[in-house]
Amino acid sequence: MAGKIVTSKSAALTSDRAVDITPFQGHGAPLGAPEPREEGVNFSRYISALKRYRWLMLLILLLGTTLGVVATKFVPPEYMATATIWIEDQGGRSGPLRSGELFNQFGYVQLLQTPLVYEPVVHRLRLDLEQLNVRYTPLLTSFDNDERFRTGKFTLTVADGGKQYTLFRGSKEIETGQIGDSIGRRQGWIWVPTAAQIKGRQEIEFKLADPRVQVQKLLTDLRAQMPEKGTFMRVSLAGKEKNRVAGVLNAISQEFVDIAADLKRRKLTELRVALDSQVTTAYQNLREAESRLKNFQIATITQPRSGALPITPGLSSTTGDATGIYTQQRVQLDQIRRDRQQIEAVLE
Repeated sequence: MAGKIVTSKSAALTSDRAVDITPFQGHGAPLGAPEPREEGVNFSRYISALKRYRWLMLLILLLGTTLGVVATKFVPPEYMATATIWIEDQGGRSGPLRSGELFNQFGYVQLLQTPLVYEPVVHRLRLDLEQLNVRYTPLLTSFDNDERFRTGKFTLTVADGGKQYTLFRGSKEIETGQIGDSIGRRQGWIWVPTAAQIKGRQEIEFKLADPRVQVQKLLTDLRAQMPEKGTFMRVSLAGKEKNRVAGVLNAISQEFVDIAADLKRRKLTELRVALDSQVTTAYQNLREAESRLKNFQIATITQPRSGALPITPGLSSTTGDATGIYTQQRVQLDQIRRDRQQIEAVLE
């Protein structure tokens, strides 16, 4: 069988055509010059963005408002009371004898932050007594305790028509008795409610905490600020009971003023004793100086004096040494007497 070899056309085309390797420049009309940018703020872009995402922003706003309202229902509000205390400045007083300042500026702030100020407030306002059922609040106003007492959660139940009571600590019965007797005597309490106060009540729940814990809580919640070289101290107290924060802060401020006044009174009393001793010593020295001066004058009355020569006024003292010393001591004695009278007037 005879065959025929056919030449490939693709090979012939490849060898005859030249390959164009020029990079592709794209199609269409050539690009013109860029548009000029507008100067200033383009409000149209912001308006279009607001229109485009208005539903999303509205959803976020509603969601945030809803979460805020829900949070206010579960998070208790916090109230703050403020007070301003004036601190007397004694730096401007002058005189040979001065009591000086009781504390420096930061000393008063440190005094306010000591438990000595808070312990009477906690006991007087019964801040360690938490009343779980508020409707029985007037019944616990007469509650008091000794120096040592038991703390915890207690429940007082009344039975038999208001004649018998039972005291529980948690779920454990710890005491029973007659209404009108002292309740919780073994627990270190001083509490004698009357039958009229308990009438119509069946259960009273309360919690008695350690006063030292309440003192530490007040120390944490209270803030005191006093500027440098200032005379006014600003005190603030934060709390969750709006009807109690202001009363607690007023009690703390009054207790602080009473303690500072008592310390100052003690210091003035000690100064008065010291002044009495100084006045006595100065008077004795003055009497001795007068006696020596008198004896000296008697002994030298017939002798010529050193100050007999005339002295030009203004160049030197024209008074003798003995007379000058006497006058100086007399002035000091009068000044000490006036200081003593002022201190006695303050203490009265």
